Amino acid sequence: MSAQRRRPTTLSDRGRTPKVDEEFESELEVHVRQPEQRSAFAIALKWTTFVVFSALWWQNTLLEQRLRALAIACWFAGMEFWWKVFTGDETGVHLPHSVGHALSRGRTTIEQFFTNVWWAPLGTDLYFAHVPWMSARIILFPLNVWLFELVWGYYLLLVWGKRAWHYKGNYTYFHGNIALGYLPVWWFLGALHEFLSIYYYPHVVQLGVQLITALYSAGYL
Repeated sequence: MSAQRRRPTTLSDRGRTPKVDEEFESELEVHVRQPEQRSAFAIALKWTTFVVFSALWWQNTLLEQRLRALAIACWFAGMEFWWKVFTGDETGVHLPHSVGHALSRGRTTIEQFFTNVWWAPLGTDLYFAHVPWMSARIILFPLNVWLFELVWGYYLLLVWGKRAWHYKGNYTYFHGNIALGYLPVWWFLGALHEFLSIYYYPHVVQLGVQLITALYSAGYL
């Protein structure tokens, strides 16, 4: 993919003139760069939605689901960090100049972590329940990812004035929230997710339940 930044297009953008396109994109970028200039209502909206989403997540999940969601979010944070180390950014693969340079490129965000925690019961538990065939889940996994990126990408952008990710280059859409060029990556991630669901997440959940049970028995909870 080209590293040159292009204005992402969406179905809703059809019929816009180039001038309107530029103005619309400029408004979004200002919204992201200058969150401190937003109103008290916007600040209240940020934290209200955060509390509401967290409460809904807590109320509608069991202990095992919460532990699995945390395990998924932690695993993805580590994967994203090392992905950035080896690839650089969302515009394509850029080889590092040195080990120090490579490690300095690694990053993830707290916004990414929380949205993964919130999405896990839907993107994993509900997804597995309604798509019972492993091969189908892997093939359809990019749709799962793109739906996540659309919902939470626009939520973070419009409510928080932040981006946890921003794709650039060719085949990026919805203001840089999704990239069709990542299709092979999401297929690989779907296959890896299946492997982890069998050999990793159950053990993490079991250890978490045992730890919480021990702490509860000892009177710490």
